[in-house]
Amino acid sequence: MAQGVQLLAWLARQTDPVPVREIVDAFSLSQSPLSHHLAALARTCFVTAEKRGPTPSPRRP
Repeated sequence: MAQGVQLLAWLARQTDPVPVREIVDAFSLSQSPLSHHLAALARTCFVTAEKRGPTPSPRRP
């Protein structure tokens, strides 16, 4: 769960949408655990997903 809190704090500092690939690289996570973290954040409205190209980019609402 600590990674989820770190992810939330990192996303809160972003001013523009962030590609999922950039988050994967920044946190050294594989796509699957990251998707679970982002889905949980989206369910609670901390982030939204916006599809741009092949992968969605999470955004703060």
